[in-house]
Amino acid sequence: MSQKKETTITNAFIDWQVAFDNIPDKDQMTIIELGCGEGTQYLLDNFKKVISIEYSRYPYDFTATSPKHTFVKLEASQETIEKDNVLIETRGETRPDFTEEVDMLMDEIMKYRADIIFVDFGFHFRGEVVGTVWNYGKINIIAYHDSNEPYYGYPKVDAKYEYKKGQGTVIWDLNPS
Repeated sequence: MSQKKETTITNAFIDWQVAFDNIPDKDQMTIIELGCGEGTQYLLDNFKKVISIEYSRYPYDFTATSPKHTFVKLEASQETIEKDNVLIETRGETRPDFTEEVDMLMDEIMKYRADIIFVDFGFHFRGEVVGTVWNYGKINIIAYHDSNEPYYGYPKVDAKYEYKKGQGTVIWDLNPS
């Protein structure tokens, strides 16, 4: 992945698209999107297959359909929301145990075969998920959004591509060639 395109998107929910424009051959890749929203259409337009796993603090109903799209909605418990509130209130300095939530997400992730995973779901324990996906070892690229926010707990990595503007996006190639 070379750092070639560098345009600016002012919508904070989709500013990650600038980083994704630098992924070569994405039209031949399957992506798991942890989340689903304004940017899902971009993924559908640019990837061979999109699996959206929505896990959010808020009610959500996704209505778009595509033959190359799979949508899964996971329900959040009040306990998960309360633990997430601790992350937000302490700006990530206090990190409750999210093992149960991470395991639930991983159970869903492991149902699919994908080249890339994009972490941008509606909770703030995303760093724990990124670490677990990295240890899982069956996905070539991990991308995550909101990397400029400390309470997500993302690991510090030698990224293949990092877009520091806006909310921040990291693309981490686990199998660089």
